[in-house]
Formats: sequence, C-alpha cells, structure tokens
Amino acid sequence: MFFSKFKRPKWQHRNMEIRKEALLSLKPHDSDFEHIILQLSNDSEADIRKLAVEHLKQYNQLEKLLVNESNSDVIKVAKNRMLKMVSGIVDCELSPENRLAKIYNFDNATDIETILKKTKDVDIKKALLPRITKTSILESMVIDGNDIDLQLQALEKINEQAPLERVIKKCRTKNKKITKAAKAKLELLITEQEKPKEAKKQRKTICLSLETINQKGYDTKFNSEYQRLTSCWDEIDFPCEQELQQRYSDAKTTADKILQQFQEEEAKRQEDLKQQEQIIFAKKQLLEELKAALSNLQNQETISSDLLNEVESKWKELGTLAAKSEDKLSNEFYRLKKQISRLENAIEKANSSQDNALELIKRIDITLQEKFIPAGKFKDIQRKGKAFKIDPLLSTPPQFLIDINAKLKKLEEQFNQQEKNIETQRKELPSILDSIEKNLDSGSIKAAVNTLKKARKIINNIPSLDSKTKNKFNALSARTSQLQDWKGWATTPKKEELCREMESLSESVSGIDPEEIAKNIKQLQEQWKKLGASEQNSSQELWERFSNAAEKAYAPCKVYYEDQSKQRKRNQEEREAVCADMENFYASADWDNPDWKMVDSFLSKSIDAWKKCGTTDRKIAKTLTERYKLAQENIKSKLNENRNNNKTLKLELIEQAKDVLNFEDAFQAVERIKIIQKEWKEIGTTFRKDEQKIWTDFRSICDQVFSKRQEIFDANDTERNENLAKKNQITEHIEQIATSSDEEFASTKQGVDELKQQWKEITNIPKSADKECYQRFKDACQAVIDKEKYIKNAAHKQKDEAFSQKLEICTEIETSILSGKENNVEELESKWQEIPATHKQQDNILNKRFRSNIKLVLSNDNEEINKLSDQNTQSAELICIKAEIAADIETPAEYIAQRREYQVNNLADGMKNSTPNPQEEIDLLYKEFLSLNLIPTEKVFEFLKRIEQARG
Repeated sequence: MFFSKFKRPKWQHRNMEIRKEALLSLKPHDSDFEHIILQLSNDSEADIRKLAVEHLKQYNQLEKLLVNESNSDVIKVAKNRMLKMVSGIVDCELSPENRLAKIYNFDNATDIETILKKTKDVDIKKALLPRITKTSILESMVIDGNDIDLQLQALEKINEQAPLERVIKKCRTKNKKITKAAKAKLELLITEQEKPKEAKKQRKTICLSLETINQKGYDTKFNSEYQRLTSCWDEIDFPCEQELQQRYSDAKTTADKILQQFQEEEAKRQEDLKQQEQIIFAKKQLLEELKAALSNLQNQETISSDLLNEVESKWKELGTLAAKSEDKLSNEFYRLKKQISRLENAIEKANSSQDNALELIKRIDITLQEKFIPAGKFKDIQRKGKAFKIDPLLSTPPQFLIDINAKLKKLEEQFNQQEKNIETQRKELPSILDSIEKNLDSGSIKAAVNTLKKARKIINNIPSLDSKTKNKFNALSARTSQLQDWKGWATTPKKEELCREMESLSESVSGIDPEEIAKNIKQLQEQWKKLGASEQNSSQELWERFSNAAEKAYAPCKVYYEDQSKQRKRNQEEREAVCADMENFYASADWDNPDWKMVDSFLSKSIDAWKKCGTTDRKIAKTLTERYKLAQENIKSKLNENRNNNKTLKLELIEQAKDVLNFEDAFQAVERIKIIQKEWKEIGTTFRKDEQKIWTDFRSICDQVFSKRQEIFDANDTERNENLAKKNQITEHIEQIATSSDEEFASTKQGVDELKQQWKEITNIPKSADKECYQRFKDACQAVIDKEKYIKNAAHKQKDEAFSQKLEICTEIETSILSGKENNVEELESKWQEIPATHKQQDNILNKRFRSNIKLVLSNDNEEINKLSDQNTQSAELICIKAEIAADIETPAEYIAQRREYQVNNLADGMKNSTPNPQEEIDLLYKEFLSLNLIPTEKVFEFLKRIEQARG
C-alpha cells in the first residue's frame, strides 16, 4: 500500500490497450479529465491520440496538435473536432465572436460546407455564404433555412433554372416571400437566357421591315423609319449571326441607294423649283403692275395706252411654269387684263351718256309722285335705266350714275309693293264674296253687310276686274239689301225650331253619351245666339221654353260631370303621390355616393307613373305640373351632372387612348388600352345623344391599337410560315436522300447531319403545324437510319455469304488434302478470286488459311500435313475449352479432364490476365479457330457447334 502512490495510473501504462481502456473509462465530470485528455492527445500511439482528440475542448490545443501531427486519421479526427467547435455543436472555450473569427481559417470547400451543415448559428452561415459556390448547398439553405435574410442572400447566389424551380416548388406553401423572390429571379434568368433569341428575333424583324420599306420605295415615312430601324439594330448588344448580318447589310445598302437616289432627285427638284420660283416672282410682279393699273382706273386715274401690250410681251418672254402654278397665274393675268379693258370701256361709255341720264332722273322723280304707276310706264323707264348700270369694277363711279341707279331701285321697290298689294287683294276677293254668300244663306245679315263693305273697298283699289267677279259682287249687294228688310220676321220660326230640337234632345237622352249631349246643347245654344232678336211679343216666351228644355236635357250631363270631377280628384291624389315620392327620394338620397342605376330606374318609373295618371281640375293642373317638373328637374339635374362627369371622364379616356396610338411598342400599347377599357367600363352612362358617338370614337381608337398588334402578329405569321416552309424544304431533302439509290445514298448521307442541324436552328413556326412538321422530320430521319441499316445489313449479308463460300473452299481443299485427293490449283485460285471480300479481319484470316492450303497442295508433304492436322486439332480443342470457360458453360464430358488440367496450369496467369469482357475473349478465340486448317471434317462441325454455343 505504501508503494501504491508511486504506482503509475493506467492512462500512463506502457501497454497501449490498457491506456486505451483507461481513456474510454474516463468521465467528463472527473476532476482530472481535461488534464488526462490533454496528455493523451500527445501519446505515442495514433489510436490513443485519435480517441483523446475526440474529447478535447481546447480549440488552441487542437491547432497546436495539427502542426506536429503526421497521422492522417488523427488529423482527420482533430479537424472534424475543430469543425464541430466552430459550428457550435460541441462545447468549448470559444465565444460566438471567436467562433465567427475562426471560420476564416478554413479554406477547403468541403470544410466550409461541413460547418454550414452542422452549425445553427445564423451569423456563421451569413459569414460563410460569400464563400459558398455549390448550388446544392445554396438551395438547401434557402429551402431548409429559417432566417429570411439569410435565405434571400443564398437565393441571390443561385443562378441556375432547375434549383430555382425546386425552390419555388418546395417553398410555395412554406414561405411566400422566398417564393416570390425566387419567381422574380427565375423570370429574370429566363429573360436573360431568352435575350439571344429575342435579339435574333428583333434582328430578323428589323431585316424584314427594312426589306419591306425597300420594296415599297421612298415615301414620306421612309427616312424616319430607316433611321428608327438602324437605331434599333445598333441598340442590340448581342453578337449577330453572319447570315443575319449579311442580310441586314444588304438591306441597308439598298436603303442607302434609295435614299441617295431620292436626295439626287430632290436636289434636282429643288433646282427646278428655284427656277420656277424666280419665274413665279417675275410673273407676280407683272400681276402687281396690272393690279396697280386697275386700281388707278377704278379711281378714274389715267394709265399708259401701251401698258397691256408691254406686260403681255414680258409675260410670254418668261416662259411657262408647271401646269398647276401656270394655270393659276395665267388665269389671274388674263382676268386682270380683261377687267382693265372692260373698265376702260365702262369709263368711256359713262362719260358719253351723262345728259341722257339726267333726263331719265327727272322722269323717274315725276313717276314716283303718282299714286298708281302703270306697268307699261315702269317697264319703259326700267329698260332705259339698264344703259346706266354701274360696272362693279368702278370703285368711285360718277355721281349721276349713283343717283340714277338709286332712283331706279326706289321706283322698282314702289312698283313691286304696288303689284304685291293688288295681287293680294285680287286673291282675297273671291273668298270674301263667298263669305258674304254664306252669311246670307245662314241669315247672318249683319255680318254680310260688314263683309260687303270690305269687298267694295278692295274693288275700288283694283284697276281692272274680270266681269264674272264684278257681276257676283253686284248680285250679292242686291241680295243683302233685300234681306235686311225681312230679317226680323224670319227669326221667330227659326227659334221655334230650335226649341223643338232642344225638347226632342231632352226626351231622348237615355243611352246617349253625356259628352255628346252636352256638345249638342252647346251647338243649339250657339245657334240661338246667332239668330238675334225675334218678334217682340214672342221673344221672352220662346227663351223660357228653350231654357227649360236645355236644363232638362243637361240633367244626366250634370251627374256625369260630377263623377268626372271625383275621378279628377283621385287623379290629383295620384299625381300628388308621385310628386311626394320624387321629393322624398331626392331629400333622402345619398348624393355623395349614389347608385346611379337605381336613380335612373326610379326616375323612369316615376315618369311612367305620372303619364298613367288621368287629368285633374284645370285650376290645380298647372300647380301639380310645376311641382312635378321641379321634382323631376332636381333628380334629373343630379343625373345630368353625373352624366356630364361621365362624359368628361370618357372624353379624357379617349385622349389617353389617342396618346396610346403613339406608342412604338404595339404590345405595350395593347396592355395600356386594356387598362383604359377597364376604366371605361367602370364609368357610368352619359347622355343618350352622346353615348353612341363617344363609344364609336373610343372603339375606333381601340381598333387601331389592336390592328397595330395584329400587323405584328401577321408579320410574325409570315415569318413563321416562311420558317415552316424552310423546315419542310429541309425535310423534303432528307426524304429524297432516304429514297435515293444505294450509290447516291452513300455520297449524300453525310449531309444529313448538317440538314438536321439546319432544321433545329430554324424556330418560331406556327404552333398548329409544329407537331405535324416535327413528325414528318422525325419520319424522314428514321427513313435515313432505316436506309443505312438496310444497306449495312445487305453488305453484311453479302460478306457473310462470301465468308461462307471462302470457308467452304478452305474446308473442301483441306478435306481433299487429308483424303489424298488431287486439287487443281489454278481452278481453286480462279474460284477464290471470284468471291468478293468478306469481313476485314475474317478475310485476312481466311486468305492466310487459303494460301497455307495452296502451299500444302503444291508441296504434297504428307508428314507435314498429318503433323499440322494433329496440332491444329489439339489447338481447336483448347480454343473450345477456353471459350466455354469464358462463357461459363459446361464442357462435353470427354473434354472435362482437359479443361481441369488447363484451369490448374493457368490459374495464376488467369488471375493476372483475366479479361473484363468475356464476349471479347470469345470473339478472339473464334477468329483464332478460323485460322486453323486441316482439322478433320467430323471435328470441324463439332468444334464450330461448341464455339457458337459459347458465343451465345
């Protein structure tokens, strides 16, 4: 016991296994645990050091250990321990800040990925993220992470389509923000990938547009369109294919030629125009001279007598202009010339007729004083006055011409008024006479007398009256005088007749419409009034009789009109109710946020309800109508205000739509116009008179926008159809190759791969034709493959047949040699040469075998023949055994002993030189067998059968 304290602990024991056992028995809570682990980490045995390193908690010790450690296993364990410490999954003295600093000591990508997988510290992951290049790690960080910033940073580093699609799929339900960011990244990536295709498509469109404007030739839009297209071409920053570049260069060269030609023509036109302008300027100066001369004449100033001749001579010397300009100036020239000549004549004529004009003025003055102007006299003065008509070209005509024309006009007005009055009276007279006649017939003597006076006055004003009208007037005048004498005597019988009619009406009112009765009563009362006074002694009695009968006849009408009054009262109440509803609706409506459809519907129903209401009393009808109109106007004003606002909004949308027409990008224009259309639908109705026109204008603009996009679609359709035609043309070429003769196929099949590549490079064809076009192409390519297989099979078959023939010749020669029969060498040579070549290697083997047989025939050495036959037979037996071993199949019973012997003798060599592909070994053995000759016939077929079994 005394010496126990000097005894070494087990972890320091010389025996490694004991030290190892002691190490494994240590507990982390032991007081000397860390000290022992630290000591054992420097142990002489690698296994001990490896176990100790797995328990070290000091990062610095691990770093020191790695400096001097040579054992790879210990280094691996130590490094793994350090990775765990830095990752934070193993307790150690490192603070979070120190762990973050230590990660920069690891440069190996595998170490970085290990830390990233093990750690849960977001800061460490963020620090390592810039050093991560492996997409799978980044993808895992995005999908499995729980820190949105880290996930987004990792996502930002993913630049491949497949990982992004997987992120979207797996995060769709977990994290919408990540999904949205991944979708945006994917769209951007796809856009970048599509840029070359888009650039190619844009370049093709530019080339097509250039070629199109070249075909149309120069017009007002040519230069601007040319500049736009070249600018668009220069803005595309992707490399251009040679074919497209050449196509663009050719189109641009053509466009430059068109522009140059136009500029040359324009320069020539400008020169001609300049010359024309000089002539125009000179001719206009001559016109100004003529205008000045005309103005002088108009002001009664003198001009040169030779002026017209001089100007006309200069005009002709200047030459002619273009048709339109020449016609305009020439017309003006000859018009001025004609006016000057006419004005000279007018001035000369006026100066010579002054005395005659003054005499005619006196005669007109006398005629104007007369009450009646005879037509003959007026026409004579008018005819003479035509000689003194003022020429419009005279701006300051002589005073006597002004006076005589003024008086002629006054005389004409007075005469026309006189004739108009006479004609009016002449037309009125027959109707007046008819009226007199009717008054006399009806007994209206007084009215007839008054009308007769009017007729007499008219007759006195008419200078001439036809005899028929005059006789009728005289007869009516005489009749009126006669009737005035017995008027009073004739009235009494008529009143008695009216009394009888009224009494008859009062007795027969049953079943008759009250309104009809009232109408008849009124007519009889009016007739009574027209008769005037009757004989004095019977006047009052007749009136009472007539009045009583009228009262009796009106009795049922009174009841009827009382009912009508009640109905009008009910109608009044209905109308008041309609007005009240409209007033209440207007007062209670939320006009800041109304339902305009409901307002419009309510107003329409109210108007219909008002129209269905019957009549009311006249005294209240006006008041009700005014109340209704006011209520209607209040609601309608709100509706109209809304309709005006809607109209304004729609007109604004039309202006916005017009701006869209200026968009260069037709697809962007369509998207914008769709938004405007949606806004249009959200706006309510306007006034009916405006709605259709506004809609038509808006629809027209929309149609123009969509038609521009359709033009692009049509252009794209043209390109797609052209591409489809090119693809079909290539397919047709491949079909022709597939159906060509074997000789042609051999020379043309090399071009199929190039045709396939050309077909694949052509894209953008109509979707409807895509499937059919691809199937035809696929069938054509398959036909080429089938054709090639067919030719190869035919050639192979031909070689097989040649092989069989050559093998048969060799076998026949060898059988003859072994049986001692003679062979004709020349005949054998001839027969051998007639057979075409077989498979290359087999052909070489059989040729050597044939030559060997020929030598044996020529030498006729039986000893050599027998010796060679035995050797080759043994070799063939061994070849068959090797083939059966390689194929792992059984060997016939009589050869089993040979097989075992061969396997034992060649065991070591077989392990070293084993063939990884048994089939290749069997094929080599088969070729070796073919080279053997002089094998007895019965053995040949046996050996062939065994080898064929091995070949499978």
